[in-house]
Amino acid sequence: MDDDQAQQIQAAVRAYCGEHKKYSATRPDDFPPLIASIQADLSLDEIADDELYCVVAMCILGPVQSIPPADLRYQLVELHRAYAGEGVDRAMEFTIAFGCGKWREPVCEKDSWYGIWKPAYAAVRSVMYTAVQECNATLSDIFKVPGFPEATYWKSQTGKTTALQVAHILAFQMIEEVKTLHLGHHERLWIDYTESGANIYADAQAYEDFLSPGAHTVLTLAAGDIRVEVLPDRSSNPGDAARFLIYPDDGPGNTPLYLFARDKEFWISRNSRGAGRTTLKPYERAAFVGPLDLELSLCNCGTDRCTERHRLSAWSPESGVSLWAFLKSAVKSPDRGLQAKGFAQGMYYGEICKNGIM
Repeated sequence: MDDDQAQQIQAAVRAYCGEHKKYSATRPDDFPPLIASIQADLSLDEIADDELYCVVAMCILGPVQSIPPADLRYQLVELHRAYAGEGVDRAMEFTIAFGCGKWREPVCEKDSWYGIWKPAYAAVRSVMYTAVQECNATLSDIFKVPGFPEATYWKSQTGKTTALQVAHILAFQMIEEVKTLHLGHHERLWIDYTESGANIYADAQAYEDFLSPGAHTVLTLAAGDIRVEVLPDRSSNPGDAARFLIYPDDGPGNTPLYLFARDKEFWISRNSRGAGRTTLKPYERAAFVGPLDLELSLCNCGTDRCTERHRLSAWSPESGVSLWAFLKSAVKSPDRGLQAKGFAQGMYYGEICKNGIM
């Protein structure tokens, strides 16, 4: 396909979507009629079907300022052929994931084909919004969780706006790459714990977080050894450490640290069940001592399998799990339906624990 043909396809897609204003990228059944319309309107016999499908999807999900670049068209088509063959049914899934950065390294450039595509991101957010609202309905109507907003709230415009804000946070967590916090020699990542929660911050670094009671998060050691100092209060100097603990490094990327804020204590553990934990009492503080590199996950689930379930980069098309199912299960639970134990492993539960309902 040359650029002139890509431009014709883009114009045809815009015309079709202008006439069919309810077209949705997240409804798979909407895509085949669009393909059929373009095939009827344009002379594209020399273009392979899967190439047409991918470029049409790119025109729906990508920046509108220009046509899809030839190199990205080629890359997406080759990925589609490798994973999905020449069928039409999965082109939108692949293009949404591709537009959100899977299989490539997006640049930080507004409205660029080489960055994150806003319509592709909006499609991920839309799927996660549906899952959030399904959770809200179940928690309100069936589980009747004390203190949780009633079903009438989630059906109101205010409730829908709140659910959309939550979906935006979860979608961002899903596609954003893990960040690395580097602590130099003698630099520290501090945890100041009180009964109202734990303030987490680093020396000379633009990093700060807060875990309220019930919230949890995971840090992963990327390089170095984990040395933990525990001090009796904020006025103490590092040399006054009441306990000095060393967690041996199991290899880069293989040492997770689970942080749990509870009602009257704070846990630092090597697994999600709190086994072998270090416990802080109110007004004690702890420090991770450099040099070391810690990977910071935006997701607040605090589970062992977060990177497998709550990262777009972990979606495996060859597994047979659709992108839609992968995104919804990340929000709600890996189980069918909404079970209490499974929901506690989802992204939405972690967000509620950390930030509550906005």
